[in-house]
Amino acid sequence: MVLERQVTGVVTSGPGTGAPFTLTYHANVPLLTQSGQVHAFVVGSGFEIGTHFESQFGGPCTSLLDPIIGFLGAIAGVPPSAICDGAFFKGIYVAGTGTFVSGPNGQGVFQAWLIPVLDPATGHILAGFGAIQFDTR
Repeated sequence: MVLERQVTGVVTSGPGTGAPFTLTYHANVPLLTQSGQVHAFVVGSGFEIGTHFESQFGGPCTSLLDPIIGFLGAIAGVPPSAICDGAFFKGIYVAGTGTFVSGPNGQGVFQAWLIPVLDPATGHILAGFGAIQFDTR
């Protein structure tokens, strides 16, 4: 069980580009698969989104990952095929719904892609590289 964890990042496109955000989440997912229900809040400059989503290992690849694939290839020598095999993403993929709690009004679809860095001793996620997408309806 993950009682509460935080992920921080920077908005790279759309409204708020360049502004920091924090995603705070809790989940009850098996360590081996990282699959299950997750509840989270994404807080950024002038907005807060409440989300509920399902996590799973693997999902669709997206061009949002291109900068991360390039960075990991240049810095750590990670080949692109280690992250995406054609249209299949080899990391943790989440998809669900979200609602603006403050800031803009509306609801939408929340997706995220995480390339985890695991602790070899415990299997827990120490860090990660990823992308978040929120499309309003």
